[in-house]
Amino acid sequence: MKQANAYTVAVTAISVYLGAGFLSGQELFNFFGVFGAWGFVGVALAAGIFFFVVFTILSFASESGYDSAERLIVGFDSPPARTAVTIFEGVFLFLIDVLMVAAAGALIADAFGFSLPLGCALFAAISLAVSLFGLTGLLRVFSFIVPPLAFFTLFLAAGGTVRAGGLPALSAAGGNLGFVSSAFFYVTFNTVCSVPILAPVGARIKNKRHLRLGVLFASLAFFAVSSLILAVLFAVPAARNAELPMLFVASTFGKTVYGIFAALLCTGVFATSISCKTALSLTLRTLCPKRAFHTVLVFLLALCSFLISLSGFRTLVSIIYPIFGYIGVLPLAMLIYHAYQYKKKP
Repeated sequence: MKQANAYTVAVTAISVYLGAGFLSGQELFNFFGVFGAWGFVGVALAAGIFFFVVFTILSFASESGYDSAERLIVGFDSPPARTAVTIFEGVFLFLIDVLMVAAAGALIADAFGFSLPLGCALFAAISLAVSLFGLTGLLRVFSFIVPPLAFFTLFLAAGGTVRAGGLPALSAAGGNLGFVSSAFFYVTFNTVCSVPILAPVGARIKNKRHLRLGVLFASLAFFAVSSLILAVLFAVPAARNAELPMLFVASTFGKTVYGIFAALLCTGVFATSISCKTALSLTLRTLCPKRAFHTVLVFLLALCSFLISLSGFRTLVSIIYPIFGYIGVLPLAMLIYHAYQYKKKP
């Protein structure tokens, strides 16, 4: 497998936060929009935390050669603890994949007129097929999907803000510094389940300059896209009431722009889903080395993901999303502490 360059690092790091919640605007406004003008400060803080956390994960994997989440997180010799972390990551990855299948099903049903079960089934089958190509296939998908999706969202948000007459007067609702905790838990929520993907990529990075440039670019892209999404949702209040706010903004530009953004949003969800399925496959390989048993488990979990996704995106979000940021603090703290201890070694 080839060494990862700065571009590979950047698109992989961007994929950490690229998903239905982020690109639809729903997730960003829930975390930062409630703080008014201070929400933009929260986004800037989240970008800084994102750089620190992702750079720590990738540089630790690069220096140590550890290519799995459990080896990065658990800094002591305890097979039960590493198995527990592996199971923990597997459950998180599975639940995120369920959310992505549900989101894609709802999007396909709304944009293309398919039934919800058919949309979920098509999406689950295609994402499973791509994920079976492993990490190499995943990075190829990221390299094609991430750039157009990020740029189109950027220009859509900027154009929507300009068409609405710019930002309205915003209150300083974040005087209690709540945006600080929002920034912290937002990054925790988005990175803890990405460690199984970041670890093998980090282990392939041999050039520290590529690592720094890649993560820096991903952090700046996060700040730019997030700030403009937040701006357009402030400028177009009606969009905030939609299930997929940015899709509502796209609809104000006409059917063509709506169709393009709907397709791109679906590919963003697709990228997140296959990253989860690929990481889950790697996790299952650790727990179940026998190839035949491992393959059967992957297909069974994909089927379960499809069945649970039929509960609906909004219902699943209200149950699953709140627990991610809080529960993810412990494994992320363990990883950062392990990285610190590793660097202290002579």
